[in-house]
Amino acid sequence: MNTINDLKKVLKKSTPEGINGARKSLYQRLCGDKYCYYNDIVLFFDFVNYKTPELLTMNIGIPIDKLGIDSRDLGGVETYVEDYFFREIAAVIQLFERDNVIEDSQKEYVQAKLNIQDCDSRIVKRTCSYLLEDYVYVKCHCKMPLNGLNAVAGKKALRMITDLLKELDHWMENFNLNPYEEGRKVYVNQLKIRDILKEKKAVCFIRDGSILPR
Repeated sequence: MNTINDLKKVLKKSTPEGINGARKSLYQRLCGDKYCYYNDIVLFFDFVNYKTPELLTMNIGIPIDKLGIDSRDLGGVETYVEDYFFREIAAVIQLFERDNVIEDSQKEYVQAKLNIQDCDSRIVKRTCSYLLEDYVYVKCHCKMPLNGLNAVAGKKALRMITDLLKELDHWMENFNLNPYEEGRKVYVNQLKIRDILKEKKAVCFIRDGSILPR
């Protein structure tokens, strides 16, 4: 797996010239490789439009074992895990994007923007959070800073990415497992209630805000 320094090399090769063959090759590399940061945080991009190279979909992977969670003990609670960590990580990303745009408009990546789907959206699981190979991934839509009309400013983009990864690294170091475990117990109990209702062919009306499957 590549390191964040390899990502730096790719981004720094972005030039003010037009979308030529060399530039396309660079962005194909950007989408084809994974990059590893401290604490085994993983980053990769899975969509690039050559006509708008500043618009990317960034996937950030957090190793759940590093948070004190046994990845072998997730059977039946995958939906809860995806939802819980999406809400946690989305909060970090949204705070990072807001602070860096509002509080310090002089930062060199002020033109950059991060967008992440609302936590309460009905299609969160399909578009923004998923479990894969002992990692929980969150998708984030990025608008990278530009040099001119169609060339990504590599150094500025790299600074935005590394600053965000530092925030996520800090979040991992201070992660509190207790709220996760409490929520997991509630979710498991709700699944048991659903099974009982199903066996008895009963119908239950659930108050808004519950995570009990309908």
